[in-house]
Amino acid sequence: MLLSLGACFSLKAQIADSKLVNGKEERFSTKGVESIPAEMVYQFKNDAARLALRSLGDPSHQPILIPEDLTQSYFNILINIYTHDDVAKSIANCHIHTASSPSTDYLKIIYERTVDWASPLRKGITSTDSKIINNLIEQYDLLIERNEYFDARRDAIVLRAIKPINMTAIANELYPVEAVELIELGHDRNQDTDISIQTNDEGWQVRYLISFREEKSVQQHYWFYEVKWTGQVTLLSEGGAPIPEHLQCY
Repeated sequence: MLLSLGACFSLKAQIADSKLVNGKEERFSTKGVESIPAEMVYQFKNDAARLALRSLGDPSHQPILIPEDLTQSYFNILINIYTHDDVAKSIANCHIHTASSPSTDYLKIIYERTVDWASPLRKGITSTDSKIINNLIEQYDLLIERNEYFDARRDAIVLRAIKPINMTAIANELYPVEAVELIELGHDRNQDTDISIQTNDEGWQVRYLISFREEKSVQQHYWFYEVKWTGQVTLLSEGGAPIPEHLQCY
């Protein structure tokens, strides 16, 4: 299936919206995004931020803020596929999104329960007396979702990011805090899914992947798309193990 965007966007609009992804120029826009459900757009933005962060290399060596222009370019690619291919709509309806690594929205701080800065938390208040933690929360729009029991000696703060950021870099800032012993990044999902994007000579190859357990072994199903610089979308292949009936969305 090959769908051209030439009839949708003028050359002027394409040039105005051109961006670079991994040194390659993307020359199409995402007109019609307003027709996509808000929750879907939110998920695609999270996927795009994670893909952008992955493309930069080891997240522990990257800044806290993910470059907005790079994130927008990945978002454009994902939206372009979704809006011009019915199979891609089904993939999204199956909740196939990027795996949770690297984390862009969540971390858990495991700390010694009796430390002084945790006094408000021990009283049931979702705040701390740590200048480092409080400054990070204020500067990067973080939220203490909850404080929870971890073990006989330690509690854990679940920290959420309102907008996608590099949570590994946030963790680097938190390790020096007194009594912080461990930081967990990311979280597991009931379904293992992922999206990966790589460049080629004509554009990008995008892989959607879902993993599931069948007869005591892990199976995978995948879809490969190509998105050309011009915005043309092609479903190159679909394969792997058959998707279990209870997971199928089409």
